[in-house]
Amino acid sequence: MPKFLRNLLPSSSGCFLFNYPPIVHGQIFESKSNKVNTKRTKTVDKGDNESPSSVAHKVLIIGNSHMRNCATSVKSTIKNNFAVQGVVKPGAMANILVNSAKNEVRGLSKKDFVVICGGANDIGKNNSAMALHQIMDFVATNTHTNIALITAPPRHYLMPSPRINIAVTTFNRKLKKLIKAHHHASLLEIVTNRDLYTNHGLHLNGQGKERLANQIVSHILSVLEQSEGPPIVLDHNNL
Repeated sequence: MPKFLRNLLPSSSGCFLFNYPPIVHGQIFESKSNKVNTKRTKTVDKGDNESPSSVAHKVLIIGNSHMRNCATSVKSTIKNNFAVQGVVKPGAMANILVNSAKNEVRGLSKKDFVVICGGANDIGKNNSAMALHQIMDFVATNTHTNIALITAPPRHYLMPSPRINIAVTTFNRKLKKLIKAHHHASLLEIVTNRDLYTNHGLHLNGQGKERLANQIVSHILSVLEQSEGPPIVLDHNNL
């Protein structure tokens, strides 16, 4: 059977439905389950100029469609001794996102970073309370590395004070309060200017994504610089 026909599944109504495999940051993975093929996601967004000996830090970016191409932008901005990879699952709820790259997260350390943008789809389905619980459970479980959460974006295609944007504000406020109890985690507020979003008002445009990538890079470098501390100067007269 031709490959394109294998992606057509008949529905109960007799129509054909498209059954495409998941896309992980621009790469297609065919699998019998809904789980991300973690062996292949390890190669996503790695720079050609990197070797295992030159990589000092790893950055794993996990998110829904709002983070599409974000890892590429971060990689082009950050230093060469960083290995950056992204796992993007458009339309995914928070529980899917935080479980999408468990193997990668386990291999990280205090020299590395996990960046997560999730909750937007949960808010749209009145599931914000569960999303908060799942995200914060991920934060509490993974204390062995640095974590940066990104606030849920507003929806500019709606009226100035719609119910869903009120829910977005409430979600972000609770997230900011909960994150304070975890010293290894921090919160980055996503850009909200209307000019930085696409015409339909849901996703960041190119300029907005570039601004977010710069924000992520600045935060990562700042945290790592603080953790490494100032260099120790030896007094040779006392040796």
